[in-house]
Amino acid sequence: MSQEIVLQVDAVGDACRAKAMNAVAHLHGVNSMKFDGEKLTVVGDVDVVCVVNKLKKAMFSPVVLSVGPVKAAKVQEKAPETPKKNPPCCEGCRCGCRLPPSCGCHRCRCGCHLHPSSLVVICWDE
Repeated sequence: MSQEIVLQVDAVGDACRAKAMNAVAHLHGVNSMKFDGEKLTVVGDVDVVCVVNKLKKAMFSPVVLSVGPVKAAKVQEKAPETPKKNPPCCEGCRCGCRLPPSCGCHRCRCGCHLHPSSLVVICWDE
């Protein structure tokens, strides 16, 4: 079962933080890690004692602040997508360009593809 472990680690600079994260990252079951100031948060199916021992071997003095289930991630509500409007020439290819006489289909300047026999207009972005 995945759990969230919050530890206080005395990591002064970026090199110390990288060393602490590197030590914990090699443990089996670690899904993610992050530093917030001096707090190291480890998420995954890993034993707290193993995390503390790894940090002690890397010459840190960790303090366990909390151990608990993983908090649900905040779900961001997406704004409803507005449908793309086709260029004005894609509504029957009214851009003023003429169809080539030998070809059955025509490619307009806007990227639409008009096949006159089926009266289907397919638009795509290039």
